[in-house]
Amino acid sequence: MASMTMTRALALAEKAGLKVAGATTINGTRVYAVPSHSDAGHVHLVTIANGVAECDCKGYQYRGLCSHAAVAYAAYEMEVKADAARRQAAADAADREDAASAYADDNGFDRGDYLEYRGM
Repeated sequence: MASMTMTRALALAEKAGLKVAGATTINGTRVYAVPSHSDAGHVHLVTIANGVAECDCKGYQYRGLCSHAAVAYAAYEMEVKADAARRQAAADAADREDAASAYADDNGFDRGDYLEYRGM
């Protein structure tokens, strides 16, 4: 069986100009549509479940990795990082609001007025 690395698969995808054409989630599995670079008009489906990407193309069936899966997995990683950043920002904002509320309570300020003053 031929061996391919993720780096090589991404390089092939970039050379072919492959990009994710669409994405959705079905029953907790992320599904990406990636155009075929060898069959114009055909789209391969890449599923990612539990951090593992699988593609319906022949190359993936043979090698266990392909340029379609690499492109989809790169998009998935970006989504995961963006999600984590959004969650962290929300948690940080909640912590700041909690701290401001506690400060207002401890210093006899009206909590609503103080939060408005602080722009929260």
